[in-house]
Amino acid sequence: MGPRRQLANMFDRSRFSAAVAYFGSMAATLFVAISLQSTILTLILVVVQLCASVWYGSSYIPFAQSLLKSTASTILPL
Repeated sequence: MGPRRQLANMFDRSRFSAAVAYFGSMAATLFVAISLQSTILTLILVVVQLCASVWYGSSYIPFAQSLLKSTASTILPL
């Protein structure tokens, strides 16, 4: 798979929100780490970036996002 096809897959309708969340969290992490230089906020955004990365990766596995949703709703009292 080449870079052009990967970009086309990333911004496919089923993965668009996951890709935007991943790139947005990367940009926010870099902004906070470089401009604001806040250690606590950077660490929080690193965790958000990790969650976004797992969510994006799970979009390639059938039923993985629904499994993550059901697991999170069982574990987290929302």
